Amino acid sequence: MNERRRNRSSSLDAALELFLDACRQRAGAEALLVADDHGFLVGSAAARSRDLTLEAALLLHPRAKRHTFRVGPHQLHVGGLGLSAAAASGALAEAAQGVARILA
Repeated sequence: MNERRRNRSSSLDAALELFLDACRQRAGAEALLVADDHGFLVGSAAARSRDLTLEAALLLHPRAKRHTFRVGPHQLHVGGLGLSAAAASGALAEAAQGVARILA
């Protein structure tokens, strides 16, 4: 059987970062990030090291491109930096599905 995932982690934080980084690379984004309903950063991956805390809070802005989803009782938001308009919808939906699986 051919294993599709090369990078794995038993750590929730590391698993989330690895998944988001794989999604980020496929979408050609500069960064992908997940925030909770208060704007706190839950997880992220970026092409270069940077603090995405402020961008997480900005995901709650009504005009921000984001995909909102639930994990149990928690509402979360995934957004990206440097995503083309054509890639944004699919990339954010894919990221939301994977994040929900990891955090469930």
